[in-house]
Amino acid sequence: MALGGASSFQTRLARELQHRGHVVLSESFGIRANADAVLINGALGKGLPKLLVSRLAGTKPVHRLDGMYWRHKVNKISPKTRLRQAIYNRSMRLVRSISSSIVYQSNFVQQWWEKEAGVAKASSAVIYNAVDLEEFSPKKVRNQAGGRRILMAEADIEKDVYTTSVLKLLPPLLRKSGRVDSVSLYGKISDEFSRELSSVEGLAVFGPVARERMPEIISEHDVYVSMDVHAACPNTPIESLSSGVPVAGFATGALPELIDKSCGVVVPYGSDAWQLGP
Repeated sequence: MALGGASSFQTRLARELQHRGHVVLSESFGIRANADAVLINGALGKGLPKLLVSRLAGTKPVHRLDGMYWRHKVNKISPKTRLRQAIYNRSMRLVRSISSSIVYQSNFVQQWWEKEAGVAKASSAVIYNAVDLEEFSPKKVRNQAGGRRILMAEADIEKDVYTTSVLKLLPPLLRKSGRVDSVSLYGKISDEFSRELSSVEGLAVFGPVARERMPEIISEHDVYVSMDVHAACPNTPIESLSSGVPVAGFATGALPELIDKSCGVVVPYGSDAWQLGP
């Protein structure tokens, strides 16, 4: 159902490591067994005390760091969600402080963390997310539907002022230009928000989709438009580029590191992106 995410990354990484002859243990068992290394992807909840004990025993934690939750600072959300996101950020900070190596998903993520939490004592490197080129590659025949089609896809499409404005204003403007026939929106979205968007001219809301279908869906479109602001290292834009589909988005987050004039375009946000200003 999901477009990707941490669990998807871990599954694919474990499969590749096993293919290369490494023994991959489950998170809790690996910590108990004092594995050679423990990969922590983002935050760690109940397993944090076990990780501390394992670290003292000589296991080397490798921390793959995403960006932090930040929209709760500007969006109106429930106190429960706000607290959960704050705890998640704190957990990532604690794991980062005891890790022996840190893998940042982009230069943007590294600079963000070092600004918020200082330079880590651990060794670090920037490694961008990769894609399986057997799944995502340019197709000889693409988009036989006729006109230009725009793809927008996010794992979770949350209703806020920014997202609502983009989805209600962009598709009609693109249709009015005469250069675009339709905009397709994929991702987990509430029924209420989906109904609200149903009247937007040129926008087709499809909801969540199995990850296995993404290569086909991407190849059916002509351009991928990223709605994400301050993306750490977004998977779908990278998958689109690997499929020969150009990417457009705001010049925020890691997008300027991934996109140049040969494969897409990034434009200035126009106001304070950290405040999701108009």
